[in-house]
Amino acid sequence: MKINIDGPYREKRGLAQELRAYIMIAKIIAITAILLIGIHTINQLDEVMSQQRIHDKTMADCMDQIMWLRMEVDEIKEADKPEIDPPKQVSLGEYEIFHYCLENYPHICNNGDSTCTASGQVPIPHYTVAADKSIPFGTILVIDGAEYEVMDRGGNINGNRLDVAVETHKEAINRGRVIREVFKTE
Repeated sequence: MKINIDGPYREKRGLAQELRAYIMIAKIIAITAILLIGIHTINQLDEVMSQQRIHDKTMADCMDQIMWLRMEVDEIKEADKPEIDPPKQVSLGEYEIFHYCLENYPHICNNGDSTCTASGQVPIPHYTVAADKSIPFGTILVIDGAEYEVMDRGGNINGNRLDVAVETHKEAINRGRVIREVFKTE
């Protein structure tokens, strides 16, 4: 038996081929569109990157100018700065130095109120010093290179004895008594 390929079968085969051709064309068009979009996106990114490089170069130039100006200002400041002699220090001799705490309860360090010094100021740990009346309030003393201010008096503080304020009673006990050369700034 012979099959007749003419007629409806041929028509269906032709339609199928035509449909496949249209699908292939649609795929080519889609791929082309994707490629064109990709190329356009790459071009836009390239333009953005180029603008970013220009911006970065401009910012770098600005920072260089700012640094140069800062150096110029520093040079001008240094040139205009009057030479100031450091404060002179005069030795007061060797002192016996004790430590007292700023804890607020009655004990050997204080009467329970350590919120105010004899000068009326709030005591500052590691800065406030109690001295006898021969050293006026506000006098800056230097002990081992650190500065202290006379703000307080003490019952047992007389002659070459000082009392340095510290935060805790334990610290006052641990630091104990030392003998150091004391300087007064002028």
